[in-house]
Amino acid sequence: MFFLVGLILISICFWLLYMTSPSLLTEFISTNVNRHLLGIDLPTSAFWGFGPFFIITLGIVYTWFWKKLSDHQKEFPDMLKFGLALLLIGLAYWLLSHTARTAYASTLYQVSGYWIVISYFLQTCGELMIGPAGFAMIGKYAPPRFEASLMGFWQLGIGIGASLSGIYGNAIAVPGTLTREDSNPLYANGFWHLGALAIGLGVIVFLIFGLSRAR
Repeated sequence: MFFLVGLILISICFWLLYMTSPSLLTEFISTNVNRHLLGIDLPTSAFWGFGPFFIITLGIVYTWFWKKLSDHQKEFPDMLKFGLALLLIGLAYWLLSHTARTAYASTLYQVSGYWIVISYFLQTCGELMIGPAGFAMIGKYAPPRFEASLMGFWQLGIGIGASLSGIYGNAIAVPGTLTREDSNPLYANGFWHLGALAIGLGVIVFLIFGLSRAR
């Protein structure tokens, strides 16, 4: 049971990062991103569609992969899923940080929209690692009398992560009056810290898993 509570607490960090993305990225895409993709000028709101698109398409791949493992009587440890989810979303933010920091005058200090698509891809890969695993994990490990309570605790963790994302998003928000040249380093710094938080916690999860297996 303590194992479940620990993973739920870790998941709060993931949901904080995952749900900070829409508010922070929307402003970044609106002002600092070249939204011309495949010959089409996309509105900022169109980039929101990449998340659901990847959830649907990658969800099929993930389902096939987990079923293959199950057919061969193999199992991907839940703790590793949580660790990988954090590493993936951390890489997504570090990618954004790097592209914002290296946007030059030759591109009018705009980041290519393709990097935003790749970032959404990585974030969705992480979400598909941790989202379905949470419900399955509770059904698998929770004592029967605590199953409903822990399911509610999992949902509460998502809510806490969403609330914290609003607070953190406001804390690192960039003033809209700045030029792209001036705002890109601020965005890069905010993205870097989000990525460092995710990757640092992901590494800790892997270390804990390794130590637990070594016993």
